[in-house]
Amino acid sequence: MREPDEANWSRAAPTYHQDTFTVVGKTAVHEALVRRLKAEAPFGEVLECGCGTGVYSAVLAPLGNRVTAADCTEAMLDAAATTLRGVPNVGFEQASCEALPHREGVFDTVVMINLIHLLENPETALAGAHRVLKTGGRIILASYTACGMRIIEQLQLGLRYLRAFGLPPR
Repeated sequence: MREPDEANWSRAAPTYHQDTFTVVGKTAVHEALVRRLKAEAPFGEVLECGCGTGVYSAVLAPLGNRVTAADCTEAMLDAAATTLRGVPNVGFEQASCEALPHREGVFDTVVMINLIHLLENPETALAGAHRVLKTGGRIILASYTACGMRIIEQLQLGLRYLRAFGLPPR
């Protein structure tokens, strides 16, 4: 898939994270990732690329000074704004992580969760993330995978994906 597939992501936005939890399992994957993020804190100034509906922005907010939650899709940002209503240290911007609009050395931490495998040019996104980091900053990259799963588990995951999202776009 390509990141700026506006129609696809806009259609998915209202139920995206619930559907994702249905596919991969909220407790198994999400809770493990939350624990790992908390162990890596503090984050300082954070850029979260591909924030989606803001589920991980909500986790990052108390662990950093300020979170800039970026997504390429307006519908996802609207959903994130709803998720994060009342969280004062989160701001939103519509931006592609393959063309970040920030100057060099702005962020202490750049976070990409469940995103890199969707990008047409992941190298460009990683180079951009590195560019906007302060000296000594870090990139946190997490991606849901079937690595280590038995074949039957992979098939079950695939079926849950198809039920939740349908066939992926070309």
